[in-house]
Amino acid sequence: MVVYYAKLTEIFWISSSHLYHAYAWLKLFTLQKSFNKNLSQKDLQMIASSVVLAALAVAPYDHTYGASHLELENEKERNLRMANLIGFNLDLKPESREVVMQFFHLHLPSWSIIY
Repeated sequence: MVVYYAKLTEIFWISSSHLYHAYAWLKLFTLQKSFNKNLSQKDLQMIASSVVLAALAVAPYDHTYGASHLELENEKERNLRMANLIGFNLDLKPESREVVMQFFHLHLPSWSIIY
C-alpha cells in the first residue's frame, strides 16, 4: 500500500489534483507511521513536512468560476468517482482546504513539521 500511495502522490501532482495529492501524502504518512517501525524520526518528519506542503498547495478558491453547468457536473462526477477509488470520504460541503487542514490538525502532531 505504501508504494501505491507513493505513486499516487506523483500522479496527482502531475495531474494538478492538489487536494488528492495532499490526501495521498497523508495516507502515505499514516501508513508509514503505523506499519514501518524501522522509520527514523528524521524520515517521519520529512514525510510529515511533505504532507503539510501538499496541503498548502491546495487552492483556497474554486478554480471553476465561469464554467458551464455541464462542465461543473462532469467535474463533480469525476471527483466523486476518484474520491471513492482512493477512499477519500469526507463531507463535500466545507471548503476543501479547510477539511484537509482540520484533518491535519487532528492527525499530525506538532513536532512533525520541519522548520
